[in-house]
Amino acid sequence: MSLSSLIRDLPFVLRRQGYPTPARTLTAFEALRLASRQRVDFVMVGDNNQLRDNHGLDWGFTEALTARFGMFATPIYGSYVQGSYTGYGGSWSTAATSGAPSELAALVLPNHGYRHLTNVQSETANVGISINTASQFNVNANIRCHFNYGTYPGDSGTMQLRIRREESPWTQILLADEISTNAGAYGRQHGYFDLAAAARDYPLGFKWNALVGPVMCYDMRVEDLDLDHGVSVHTMLGNSGYSMYDCVDALDAYDTDAWGLYFGEMRRLQLAKGQSPRIVLCACFGYHDRSEPSVPSLGWRKSMNADSPEAFVDNHEALLKLVDDTFVANGWPTDEVSFLIMPTYRVSTPDDVDLVAYREAVEDFAGAHPRCSFINLADLFAQTEMDALYNGGDTSVLLNSAAYETLAGRVVENF
Repeated sequence: MSLSSLIRDLPFVLRRQGYPTPARTLTAFEALRLASRQRVDFVMVGDNNQLRDNHGLDWGFTEALTARFGMFATPIYGSYVQGSYTGYGGSWSTAATSGAPSELAALVLPNHGYRHLTNVQSETANVGISINTASQFNVNANIRCHFNYGTYPGDSGTMQLRIRREESPWTQILLADEISTNAGAYGRQHGYFDLAAAARDYPLGFKWNALVGPVMCYDMRVEDLDLDHGVSVHTMLGNSGYSMYDCVDALDAYDTDAWGLYFGEMRRLQLAKGQSPRIVLCACFGYHDRSEPSVPSLGWRKSMNADSPEAFVDNHEALLKLVDDTFVANGWPTDEVSFLIMPTYRVSTPDDVDLVAYREAVEDFAGAHPRCSFINLADLFAQTEMDALYNGGDTSVLLNSAAYETLAGRVVENF
């Protein structure tokens, strides 16, 4: 075999031998198009629009992307629920989300929280992930529930998880084996249990159930084992009033070890299918950046003009560097992750001059970055069309519930 044919055939050879194909450099749109034949995680950060009233961009892009490609898994849910799509959701009790041993608190996913019971506490709870039949998730498939919990060096706590019908009469479908939390050391442990395919015309609940402390519940995710392609949509951050600076400042509070745990959970379900992981990070900011006071900006430019296009670009690049640094620190190819930059849409007539300048600046930046894509929402929607999408006719940053699906659908149609 010649060298040229070996290089040409290398992806096939690796797949045949059970190894993932090496990642290659792709823009965000190129990576998303791969979802027709492999799994892709789509991770979002944004402001008020991200989780608006249990819909927002989280809902819109989940609906649009999964309608086109299918849903291979829910988001990762911790005790602080960051996703709000109406087809599924997380429900958590009032169990303590503080006070855990420092060794275990250090292993919490960024921005996800935890549930902790001491060795004198117990709880019979039915909290976790609910999936209804309106979701794009196939409740009839072979399903795997993934979960992560803390282990302890001494005291022996126990836990059981279960699946139930998530409506009256709340029938128990499966009770998983009891797990001891005593592993001889503090640590973070992954577990799962499976539900065989069957015809189901009812919603499903995947629950942390019988807990006897000490117990540390980290996070949960539900996978469609039958689907080798499609998307899973996550909200990494969605905070009211946030600018791009605020986003990076908040996320930078966590180190690369913590972010490695987060992105590692996404890579887990792609690697399980023998695929080279693909993650797309999408940022949607701009509206609140116009009044950003904090200087300097957080990238290498260190702009002292906080609300300038230069600072807007610099803070985007700081976010990209945070993610790239995480991948490098964990020994993963940075080519596995791509970036979609999608600044705020039109909010006035004529279009806001600061938003126009932001869009132009990050479009130039994205055009020069081999793993970036840029979408100009102002080009996709005329202002007369946008006026009909605002919440109750209120021409502000917030849209009505149907509008987020319209906006996301338009974006997904254009790549």
